[in-house]
Amino acid sequence: MLRAPDGRVMKNTSHPVDFAGWKAQLDDLSLRETGNRNKYYNDIRDELYREMDQAESSFVYSSWIPGTIWPEPYDKIYDCLGTGDDPGQWNVARWFYGLLLQDVMIHRTDQEWEAFVRRRTEGDSIEIPRGRYTGAPRERCTRPASS
Repeated sequence: MLRAPDGRVMKNTSHPVDFAGWKAQLDDLSLRETGNRNKYYNDIRDELYREMDQAESSFVYSSWIPGTIWPEPYDKIYDCLGTGDDPGQWNVARWFYGLLLQDVMIHRTDQEWEAFVRRRTEGDSIEIPRGRYTGAPRERCTRPASS
């Protein structure tokens, strides 16, 4: 489950139309390359679960992938959006990655997360980095075993 900065439980990503369009491109690439429409999304989801479970802090950031060389399985996010010739492809890919992370957190039932924007009030002991980040599980727990 993912809570928005105002505390409400999110049912959809913060940009559902963009997310649906980009996810359709990912699903189409997955179907063409593997014969399974959901394989690439499921691979990305499973990797995000591993990262969330193994995070050394209680924060998972939505903008950690650097540059245009993306590790597996995240490379499919970049690949589904073009040929690499468009200089804006990286920017769109990082937005899509952030929405994928939101979607995974929204639908994850074994952990509760909070989305927040940068804010610092007087007396805060930490500075949250610039940008929209997702993180800080209310309770850390182990993901149930897959069946």
